[in-house]
Amino acid sequence: LWPNDSDSNPNTDTPRTGWTDGYLAVGVIQDGGAYKLNYQGSPKIPLGDYVVFVGPPTSYMDEAEYRALQQKVAAEYRQRGEEPPPFPDWFLPAKFYRSTTSPLRETVESGDNTIHLSLDD
Repeated sequence: LWPNDSDSNPNTDTPRTGWTDGYLAVGVIQDGGAYKLNYQGSPKIPLGDYVVFVGPPTSYMDEAEYRALQQKVAAEYRQRGEEPPPFPDWFLPAKFYRSTTSPLRETVESGDNTIHLSLDD
């Protein structure tokens, strides 16, 4: 989450570490799509309007390299007579990867918040 305030929106070329303006809440999506966000190690996120941006785990592979690795690992499992594990299909439309291009907007209010994200292209 990044505050929905154009004055505090980060330069997209700036690394995530060292951002001092605004808030950055992060979380990891679990099996089944559930997630919990933390802000500076705490589940308490400052109230307000936010831009939501999401992305795959950090990787230096492009989609073709990732798909090739999926096939290689699956083949190795099958060679051993085992069923391959499910692989995350973590490629999303690029617009969701940056706060400046994500169309997702959410408000964090007092109390418990549940946010359902639709990541359609």
